[in-house]
Amino acid sequence: MNESGAESANGIIVDPNSGFILAMASVPDFNANKYQNFNNANYKNRVISDSYEPGSTYKIVALTAAMENSKIDLKDSLYCENGSYRLKNGHLLHDHEPHGMLSVPDIFAFSSNIGIAKISNMLSNQELYDKSRQFGFGVDTGILLPNEESGMLRHPENWTYQSNTSVSIGQEISCTSLQLAMAYSSIANGGYLVQPIIVESVDGKIINEAPVIIREVMNLNTSKNMLNLLKRVVDYGGGQNAYLEGFNLGGKTGTAQKFIDGQYSESKYISSFASIFPIDDPEYVCVISVDSPDRKRGKHWGGETAAPITKEIYKKIINLKDIKSETSKLHVNNNINEINEKYYSSDIMPDFRGKTLKQSVKLGQALGIEISPVGYSGRVVWQSVKAGAKTENIKICELKIE
Repeated sequence: MNESGAESANGIIVDPNSGFILAMASVPDFNANKYQNFNNANYKNRVISDSYEPGSTYKIVALTAAMENSKIDLKDSLYCENGSYRLKNGHLLHDHEPHGMLSVPDIFAFSSNIGIAKISNMLSNQELYDKSRQFGFGVDTGILLPNEESGMLRHPENWTYQSNTSVSIGQEISCTSLQLAMAYSSIANGGYLVQPIIVESVDGKIINEAPVIIREVMNLNTSKNMLNLLKRVVDYGGGQNAYLEGFNLGGKTGTAQKFIDGQYSESKYISSFASIFPIDDPEYVCVISVDSPDRKRGKHWGGETAAPITKEIYKKIINLKDIKSETSKLHVNNNINEINEKYYSSDIMPDFRGKTLKQSVKLGQALGIEISPVGYSGRVVWQSVKAGAKTENIKICELKIE
């Protein structure tokens, strides 16, 4: 909080396979021995009692629904309007960075609002609402703790023309960090929403058998695809500040303007990061939410505040649990490279930014494009041929690597 200038923050770690709550915290907190010296707000368990618009962490819902309803395939590409898209009601939808053609995986990795909105518009309002409810949004989790908020998810009959678009990018709805953690747990465990459990046993007597499965949210194939997409976010997308060399981590950033006095604030944001670790055999789901970090310092972005916090948490878990890196196990997870090759169009220049030279060369070979690198260490920061351009008569693409 000191570094970001935030007003408050909260975090939760869940075992996605059992639903056990492994850790939960919110700050500012209080000293129970001197509780009279603290404000009432300090007593609040913000993980379950603060609901907020999640922003881009919610994009899992529309994407999962579109895959489950066969509206899209991961090899599809969509035009992302170079960062500015006017809806039929005249509202302008913007992306943080302009993009032309993007594959579905890169729409998610680069968190294109326009790309996700176009995917969501393939769904009916009812389909998007139903998938939201399947993930557990709009109802409390039933955790045995007081003052749990249920968040807000309006029924489709109360939606406006723009609601489908807004909900798909995490607006017009609200949730708690606990709800978000349980939603991401369904991706991590193969597709099932499970009951969060705060107490397993008392005096050696089991009082909560785990897992308690509530419902199936997605099939196993969709779960695997989502895990791979979340890994891309950390490998080269908006979640790079959570990247841990030698470990496979996936996640999604969220940067949501706070809705204050009937309008979206230009200075108050919720910065969040929802993550799964290890991505190839999940054991932990972690959600970090930071309320009102300083926009003037650029700390309002989820990737700048919440993602680095998550990285530090996983570093401590790795040390405490003595988890071996993928490198030390002489194992390299190539799932991400398989997606790179399989789900790009051969006639459209891909976005190489954020990729390593090895990844770029492998992708270029698959698409018949010769890669000419400037530098060899780091990740691609510039390419000579713009992403989304037609590759007809283009045989070489120069990449700057730093």
